[in-house]
Amino acid sequence: PLLYKAAIKGLKGKKIIKAGLTTTPMFYFLVAKLKADAGIIITASHNPKKYNGLKVVRRNAVMVSGKEILKIVKQEPGIKNNG
Repeated sequence: PLLYKAAIKGLKGKKIIKAGLTTTPMFYFLVAKLKADAGIIITASHNPKKYNGLKVVRRNAVMVSGKEILKIVKQEPGIKNNG
């Protein structure tokens, strides 16, 4: 819940479609079907909850890699880069 709230807060000002609890395949389907520019799902897969994370996709549910995410974060106004 804390990671979810932080993600919503970080997307302030963006159009958000909340899908609720869903599987990863359903998330990919929704991003593609709704023609969203991007999507974020909070997931821990089979890991303990302290290892929650995000899966990020762009249009057509194409995966975004860690390096691409860092590039996006560095370009986003108001986000501090700590290294």
